[in-house]
Amino acid sequence: MRSIAFYISAVCWMQTPLAAAGLVIANSPVPGVVLAAATAPGEAQPLNYEAWRPFAVVLTNQSAENIAAIALRWTATDKAGTVTQHVLTRSLFDRSQQIRPGHSVLAGPMWLLSPPVTVNSEALPLADSSLQRLQSADTVTVALDGIVFSSGQFVGPDTEHELEAFQAIGDARNVDATVMEMQAAGKTAAAIVEWLQSISSQAVPAGAARIRAARMLLRVYNNNGEAALIKAAQRQLDQPFIAVRR
Repeated sequence: MRSIAFYISAVCWMQTPLAAAGLVIANSPVPGVVLAAATAPGEAQPLNYEAWRPFAVVLTNQSAENIAAIALRWTATDKAGTVTQHVLTRSLFDRSQQIRPGHSVLAGPMWLLSPPVTVNSEALPLADSSLQRLQSADTVTVALDGIVFSSGQFVGPDTEHELEAFQAIGDARNVDATVMEMQAAGKTAAAIVEWLQSISSQAVPAGAARIRAARMLLRVYNNNGEAALIKAAQRQLDQPFIAVRR
């Protein structure tokens, strides 16, 4: 089988025969988004890359729209038939981080690399139990579980409910927005804290994203006071955001 090279900046990520990579790649459920097994034979390789390389995939955007979030699922089955899953989700709402048409990223079960990669790039995770399970598996299959385009549209089977996870980012932002609205309306710090406490005391997992956001702001308030609370809420609202939908 002839290799097909993807030249991205100074790094060469190559598609290789799947049998050689020891990885089964499911057909992409998203038109215009392609997965391929990968190696990185060039000089620019982050530390620990070789350990993860057999399970890495190149995701290439052949659509006409930026990709703003991805969900990939690695399924490992050992000889006894025991199945474990490793799900990678990444939100790339900042436009500078999005995967533009014609561009690619290199992904593993716990990491995502965008070009350019240099010898000074952040090291990948050390070999751990997750990697060891993959290495000892009888079969490993990687599948694309979903894509969020820059328009906010989610496309994919959503096997592991990543759509809900991406939408939960908006739920958390609503907590920050409410804090800022209360502060602008002249509500006291005590009133804001009381409202946050009412959110944080709700049952998990119902409204988990809202609960986590409220508890984070309460920790900030307890440690550093009202001004730090307002600053933290505003900082979260200043982060790039895309409202995700089907």
